[in-house]
Amino acid sequence: MTIEINAPGTPAFYAETVVLSANFRRLVKDPACKIKNVIRNYTALSIFCAASLVLMVVLDIFTGFSTTSVTCAVFMAFLLALVLTVRIVYARAQKRMLREFRPSTLTMDENGIVWAKDGASALQTQWAGIVCVRETREGICFAAKEPMSYVLHVQKEYRDQIEAYLREARPNVLLITE
Repeated sequence: MTIEINAPGTPAFYAETVVLSANFRRLVKDPACKIKNVIRNYTALSIFCAASLVLMVVLDIFTGFSTTSVTCAVFMAFLLALVLTVRIVYARAQKRMLREFRPSTLTMDENGIVWAKDGASALQTQWAGIVCVRETREGICFAAKEPMSYVLHVQKEYRDQIEAYLREARPNVLLITE
């Protein structure tokens, strides 16, 4: 079965792709694990760090600066910068995926899957190297550990076709549906 993907996914699809990639090790260890939304978590953590830093500075203004309070404020500023950097890296990855979309094909047969993008070499993985195929809110993902570790995320428009093929062909792969 071959699926041609000629249109880019939605921003929500690419956000989910980043989240799945960040949770790759968890998926390999436990394919049915709860996926942690790292984008939301880092956003919340950056807001918390910024609010804490402002509170520290305001309290220091009213109570006087001490070596301990300045050290804590500097540490919180460093932590805020670190968290924002990670959050920005995730946001840029999401935008880059959307901007650099190229048509591709996903071929599934009795041997495994082949993912080929226009102008790039194909990525081929046998079913034995696929940890799981997992349904997500915005699509369906293949988590592969061999020969190379990666997460292949396909838009939800193709989810029914992929699941139908997996149920019909019955390759030795774990299918997790929500």
